Amino acid sequence: MLAQIAADALGVDYRRVRVAHGCTDRIEQGYGSHASRTTVMTGSAVHIAATKLRENMQPGCSAQGSFKSEHMTYPYGAHIAVVKVDRETGGVAVERYLAAFDIGRAVNPRLVEGQIEGGVVQGLGGALLEEFVYDAQGSPLSVTLADYAMPTACEAPGIAVLLTEDAPSPLNPLGIKGAGEGGVNPVGAVIASAIDDALGVPGAVTRLPVTPPRLVEIMRAERR
Repeated sequence: MLAQIAADALGVDYRRVRVAHGCTDRIEQGYGSHASRTTVMTGSAVHIAATKLRENMQPGCSAQGSFKSEHMTYPYGAHIAVVKVDRETGGVAVERYLAAFDIGRAVNPRLVEGQIEGGVVQGLGGALLEEFVYDAQGSPLSVTLADYAMPTACEAPGIAVLLTEDAPSPLNPLGIKGAGEGGVNPVGAVIASAIDDALGVPGAVTRLPVTPPRLVEIMRAERR
């Protein structure tokens, strides 16, 4: 993605761009790649540096760019899920899932789609499976992957991702918005709402993950 941004500003093939990272002898400060920072922050700095370089192109020349922002560049969007509830076992199957976001500008749409898809699967784990469990003495019971359930390809539904670029961010030169958290954050609420709708009881789910035993208890309470 950084190579694409540099290549676009320089007017060259991105395959001719080499990205070096972790070089503290070249760059004094760095804060890591997290919280939707890389494309917005580093990407903007790369764009600024590459633009400077193109404007002063001479053999062996170099240019530096930096970018700061006082505001977050949140995307906006919606998640929709279709679930099927087994009233006998308390099992929940997610049959279809859609995540739609306007991210301002997608430098590499397939990378963004993959990141959102992965975030949705992570969110499904938190919504239906993953939980730290302790015994009465406070000893952890979820200590291995045999005890701590995580989603696999079997639990992941077909995930449709819709990206739009209708509202570029005015807060950086590329118009980019964050996308990293968009996949995972809404999932728990979406799944809980879908289960509520399947049961016909608004607000039935008040705690995650909605494990089969927990859902059976919810349905028993509903029948009382």
